[in-house]
Amino acid sequence: MISNELIKSIRQLDGLIYLNTEKSSRSNWVALERDYALRLNKTVYLFDPTKNLFQRDESKPLNLNIYASYHREDEAIVKKIKKCC
Repeated sequence: MISNELIKSIRQLDGLIYLNTEKSSRSNWVALERDYALRLNKTVYLFDPTKNLFQRDESKPLNLNIYASYHREDEAIVKKIKKCC
């Protein structure tokens, strides 16, 4: 579960730095934090501890599929949203 505090903290940041290591690259949390910061147009850097080097992350946010979760009585509303977006 993502905490409101985590989201609030990322929103308040000027930028984000994440470690460019094997473990961090496999972490869903690092991916989420990085992606959320990029979506908010925050400055994002990766840090390579083996080279002692910062590099700006110029990548785009992840292109994620969206699943609409709704009650069947709201299906018309969901279809309308899917059609316009």
